[in-house]
Amino acid sequence: MKSSDLILIAMAAGVLLFVVTKTGKTPLGAAMPTPGQAGVPANAGSVSEIMNPNGGAWSNGWQYFSDGTSISPDGKYYYQGNLAYDPASLFGN
Repeated sequence: MKSSDLILIAMAAGVLLFVVTKTGKTPLGAAMPTPGQAGVPANAGSVSEIMNPNGGAWSNGWQYFSDGTSISPDGKYYYQGNLAYDPASLFGN
C-alpha cells in the first residue's frame, strides 16, 4: 500500500469515529445501546474478568466475567449458565 492510501484510510476512520461519538448513532443510523437501557445490563461498561484466588487465569481453561458470562475452552459463550453462542454453529456442526 502506498502511504497516500494509508493516510486516506486513517482519515476515513477518524471521520467515522467522530460521527459515532458525537451523534451516538452507528453509520447505519441505529442508536448505540447504553448501560441501563432495556436489554443492556446497567454494568455493561464495567465488566471485568474474574481471576482465580492467586490472581491468574483458571487452570481449567474457562474464562469467567463479572456480568455472568463465561467462555469454555472450546469457545462456547455462556451467559448466566445458558449457552449464548457456539462458534461451531457457524459451520453447520
